[in-house]
Amino acid sequence: MTYKVKLSKAARLDILNYRDAIYYEYDLPKTAAKIILELKRTIKSLNKNPTQNALRSTPWYLKYGLFVRCINFKSRAIIYTINEDVIYIHRIVSQNEITGT
Repeated sequence: MTYKVKLSKAARLDILNYRDAIYYEYDLPKTAAKIILELKRTIKSLNKNPTQNALRSTPWYLKYGLFVRCINFKSRAIIYTINEDVIYIHRIVSQNEITGT
């Protein structure tokens, strides 16, 4: 089964902010483009086997609902849920932001 991937507005903004931080704060435009491409590939790879990542049940994740999953990408965590054939990306946050794990 192949799943559809949908990004929330917050997740889209997270991607832009991540890119801008690399581009402007570290003055690495080529690196920013490369990392964002890798991030998008990681997100797209979820459409084949999104259940491979463990369910998260600590209180921090509950703001995104039940049956929340997470996949790590560099210093970021991609927070998502699965509903039938749709993977919904809620946020892409710094791994340091996640508490109680």
